[in-house]
Amino acid sequence: MLEVLTLVFVVAVLGLLLLLFFRKSSDVNADLQAKISELEKGLQKIETALREDFRLNRDESARVARENRTELTESLTRTGKEQADKLEALISKIEEKNRELRSDIENLSKCGRLSMRSCRRP
Repeated sequence: MLEVLTLVFVVAVLGLLLLLFFRKSSDVNADLQAKISELEKGLQKIETALREDFRLNRDESARVARENRTELTESLTRTGKEQADKLEALISKIEEKNRELRSDIENLSKCGRLSMRSCRRP
């Protein structure tokens, strides 16, 4: 009789252990599913944040490139105008020197004619 009671007791304990094992297993699975779900949500947040950062960086890069192009265009335009103004001033100075040179040549030519006439008259 003691053996039967011991056997019933052992079977009952094993049954309870199996019941607890399978029950905890489902709780563990539920915990794992919850943690996986949290991880997925966290990854989605990180992905969204990274996409937003990339978008902001693209926008900022485009803005900086546009500003650089504008600045370069203005600088080249200003430099071109400065060079054109310098060229005009140089041309004016050359024309002025050319007029002075022609005047000097005409004066020398007149003087040369006069001296040649004086040479023929003697």
